[in-house]
Amino acid sequence: MGPEIILILILGGLAALDMTEAWQTMFYQPLVSATLIGLILGDLKAGIQAGIFLQLLYFWVVPLGVVLFPDTSLGGVFGATTFILLQKNFPPEPDKIIFLTLLFTLWFSIFCEIFVIFHRKKNSLWVKWVEKNLEKDKFKINQAVFFELLISFLRGAILTGLGILIINYVIFPFFKFLDFLPNNYFVWCKWGLYGFALASIFSFFGKKKNLVWIGWGIVLAGLTLFL
Repeated sequence: MGPEIILILILGGLAALDMTEAWQTMFYQPLVSATLIGLILGDLKAGIQAGIFLQLLYFWVVPLGVVLFPDTSLGGVFGATTFILLQKNFPPEPDKIIFLTLLFTLWFSIFCEIFVIFHRKKNSLWVKWVEKNLEKDKFKINQAVFFELLISFLRGAILTGLGILIINYVIFPFFKFLDFLPNNYFVWCKWGLYGFALASIFSFFGKKKNLVWIGWGIVLAGLTLFL
C-alpha cells in the first residue's frame, strides 16, 4: 500500500491547490478526485460510487468569502479513500459503509476548512512581508509565488495523511464497534442523501429555466442504483 499512499498524498496536495491558488479546473470536486482515488486503489467502480455520494453531500456548498464551509477538495479525497478501504477490509455492508463515510467525511472536511481560513488570514501578513522585501530587492516575486503554492500543497498532503491515520485508527475500530447493528439499520442514509441533494438542487436552481439541472441531478442520483 506504500506507493498508493504516496499517490493519495500527492493527489490531496494537488486538490488543495486546485481549490485555492492554482488552476481551478474543478478536478478537486469529489466526483473527479474520488474516481482518481478509485484508480489508485484499484477499484474504479467504488471510486465512481464514492464520487457520486460525496458530490451529492456537497451540493449545498458555495464557498464565498471567509465563511466556514467544508473543504470539498480534501473531503473528496478522504471520503473516497474511506469508502474504498472499508469495502476492501470489511464484509460487504454497503449502507453502513456509506453512513460512516458521509459522517466522518463531513466532519473531516469542516476540520480541514479551518486550516484554509487560517492560511488565508496569514496570507495578508505574508503579502506585506513580500512587498517590503521586493522594494529592497531582496526577494523575487516568483519565489513568493512558489513558496505560497508549496505551502498549500503541503497543507493538502499533510491533512490527507492525517485523514489516512483517522481511517486506520478511528474509523476501522468504529466500524468493528458497530458490528452488532445490521446493515439494514442504515438503509435510510442513502435515500436521505438523495433527498438532501434534491432539496439543495431545488434551492439553487428552482427557477423554471434551471429545471434541466434538476433533471440531471435526478439522473445522477439514479445512476448509483446501477453501480
